[in-house]
Amino acid sequence: MISLNNSIVSNEIYCDYIDGLKGIAIIMVIIFHTSLNVPGTPFFTDFDTIIEHLSRGVHLFFIVSGFALFHSAKYRWTENSSPVLSFYLKRFFRIMPVWWIAVIAYHFLWSSPHSTFDFWATFFLYFGFFEDAWTICFVNVGWSLFVEESFYVLFPFWRKLIHNWKMALIALLVSLCVAYIWFRYFGAIFNDPFFLAISPFGNYHAFFVGILLFFLNEKFHFTLNNNLKRSQIYLINIITLIALYNMFFYGRVVGTLTLMPLFFSAFFPKTIFGVITRFKIVKVFGRYCYSIYLFHTPVSIVTHPLQTMLLSSQLLKTASAEIQTFILFIFLIPFNLLVGHISYRLLEKTSVNLGNSFRQRFIGSQ
Repeated sequence: MISLNNSIVSNEIYCDYIDGLKGIAIIMVIIFHTSLNVPGTPFFTDFDTIIEHLSRGVHLFFIVSGFALFHSAKYRWTENSSPVLSFYLKRFFRIMPVWWIAVIAYHFLWSSPHSTFDFWATFFLYFGFFEDAWTICFVNVGWSLFVEESFYVLFPFWRKLIHNWKMALIALLVSLCVAYIWFRYFGAIFNDPFFLAISPFGNYHAFFVGILLFFLNEKFHFTLNNNLKRSQIYLINIITLIALYNMFFYGRVVGTLTLMPLFFSAFFPKTIFGVITRFKIVKVFGRYCYSIYLFHTPVSIVTHPLQTMLLSSQLLKTASAEIQTFILFIFLIPFNLLVGHISYRLLEKTSVNLGNSFRQRFIGSQ
């Protein structure tokens, strides 16, 4: 089906606030990575701690993925004669071809040497099975692809297991317990803290947050309720802002839960984040988010001389880290959007269309 919303997603399952949420997520990640390249001294003593929590934009991606998987399956699963095979093929063509091109780009741009084993482990996304995964994968965002792909592999099981909001809540609570046990007791077994952080066991709870939100929306029809009272809008805004404030002071597991009100707020067009997620520029970031996520580091590497010139200017060389981060982020926006647009048009859409043709020809699936 041809999409009229310029998205790869077909019209029947497209949600504009989903693009907006993905846009917020990728902006959070870019700001965090941009902050790593500034030489300035922070004006606020907690700047480094606060900016580090923006990396939780990846968990917002996971939440959106959990929601979107079940939302798509609601429309697609029953109409396919081979839904499991169709799902796997669709995910493969959606993710892997662009990932392979990104890996090749990193291979030629990355200054640090890596072995043949590292290359193929990264290329085929099996580096995550090793304790030194962080050093094997030379693509800095690759860990999240491993987590997401491993969740996709198990999706038919999750879909069969979870069929209402109560089961989704139980799955979330179990995943939270697993994450707690993983971080609390396995730290003594694995010496690398990065391995603990990037393991699926420490991240799956984010997907189940999105799945729970899907079933709650199915039950209570939040997205159909556009006539909230002003007091209700204020209450949602206050709860969301308080939750996001607390995101900067909690750890990886609890901090992810603070993103739940943000997603919930996006259901309603008149709330703060309902408005933000429907801004055109935010939705554009969301539409190109996969390409931008994969290629924003190469963009930063290629434009590094320009960034150095900018930061060494009379106006910025004595500026605080906060100002330098903001200016660099603004400076990189057109480069990231341009690369994202080109990759989205030439790589993502081509890959998805190829996958659709393949599925239609061999299994008769749309």
